[in-house]
Amino acid sequence: MNGDLPEVVFREELRIEGTFSSVREKSVDVFCEIKRVKYSHNSEIKFKARSRIADDRSLTHLIRSGNLVLRGTLHRYFQVYAECVVLSAGDDFIEGIVKCIDIGDFTFSDQPERQTVLVRFTPCPIAEPEVTSLVRYWTGEIRPYREEDGNRDVNLDTDIGVASFSRHSVYEDAQVDNMVANVQVPVPTLSITVNEVDLTNNLHYLIERLTYFLGSLETLLSFLSRRQVRWVQIEVVTELGGEAGIKSARRLQTAYGSDLPPEPLVVPARLETSDLGSLMSAFQESQYQEPVEHAVHYLNSHWRPGFIEGKFGNAFIGFETLINGISSVDGSDTTLSQRMFKRLRGEIDRHIKRFAEENSISIECRKELYGKVGELQRRPIIPRALQLIELYAVPWRDLWPQGADLEVELRKAYSRRSKFMHTGKIDDYRAAIADAQRVHSLGERLIYNLVGAKRAWLHPAAYSSSNLLQRGS
Repeated sequence: MNGDLPEVVFREELRIEGTFSSVREKSVDVFCEIKRVKYSHNSEIKFKARSRIADDRSLTHLIRSGNLVLRGTLHRYFQVYAECVVLSAGDDFIEGIVKCIDIGDFTFSDQPERQTVLVRFTPCPIAEPEVTSLVRYWTGEIRPYREEDGNRDVNLDTDIGVASFSRHSVYEDAQVDNMVANVQVPVPTLSITVNEVDLTNNLHYLIERLTYFLGSLETLLSFLSRRQVRWVQIEVVTELGGEAGIKSARRLQTAYGSDLPPEPLVVPARLETSDLGSLMSAFQESQYQEPVEHAVHYLNSHWRPGFIEGKFGNAFIGFETLINGISSVDGSDTTLSQRMFKRLRGEIDRHIKRFAEENSISIECRKELYGKVGELQRRPIIPRALQLIELYAVPWRDLWPQGADLEVELRKAYSRRSKFMHTGKIDDYRAAIADAQRVHSLGERLIYNLVGAKRAWLHPAAYSSSNLLQRGS
């Protein structure tokens, strides 16, 4: 092969005979082709459907419905149920995105003897094994290869059974130039052996119980990976025993993850087998789970390529989402109690009314003044941020030049942020880039300490830009 290496993309194609239906339109019998990208950070599932009746134009009417349900069979055997969104239509076809699709038997009469759940995710560095050679190199550490930790699982407890999280090897035939190659694809996979008391012949119920855990795990994996990690497939393998044999069912979903960041946060090899499980337990029990989930999305968006305006906005939104969420849970986000503030508001409203009457201020202007009074009850974000940084011992001195006052520096950064939010302009791009890096680092470090992650796991290059920030760059 000469020149650039060809891009190899793995896809799965499903051809389904079934019926599309919606709330407002009549159902239409269709041939539907579904394609999904596998083993990618963006695992999008697309469909294209044509009516089974020649010259039938009723299918294109479904585009007015937007959301559709597809019921049918795959290979005339496997039952299919899919939730779809129509994006476009031609003379005799419609196409769009499949949000979620169930394939196989999700309910059956026999009682299971054993069940295993396999959950596959978009690429995730946390599941990477160490380099399998005689001598390995990890962040300056060279040691002999040990066979016992060549394929180490991470143990987790779930609501339905004990799980292990690791990279499973999947073999795929791929066309590379003019050759067919059998490619080994490493896939982050959560494998769960279902508890005996939780064995069920209703797989919808089993998956719903698992969903809450997966949401928390996605957040934690996304944070530690500095990229959005999403589950893309849940497969349940059920052993029924006797002549009933084995049944398999899958749920697939369209998932949008993100590329690798330029700098890793942690060294996966430094996490022991139980470390991720301990983090998961602590995170699920944390009262701050929801604000962390919201903040991680914005903090990870900071790493995506794009304009500085986007990075600047994402860094501050992520930081503020975290601070506001934590202080709201703690009840530390208000200046006065509701009862006390109600009294203060009454006094201020009377002063506004008297002043407006004496100075002939319009009714419209008075309403706007009354509306601003409520903002006095919310504490400013900087004092709340300073309290949390101190409470959780968040390191910050390496992000500013020596002798810097954190409160003063945050006020300067927020002054530039305020101007950007109100005018859409950035006057000093160097200062804005530094502000984004500093505020993003503070938010990330606060979450890191909040979930109980260990400093020893940090990658040496995690905050390599701090050297420039210390020099005031």
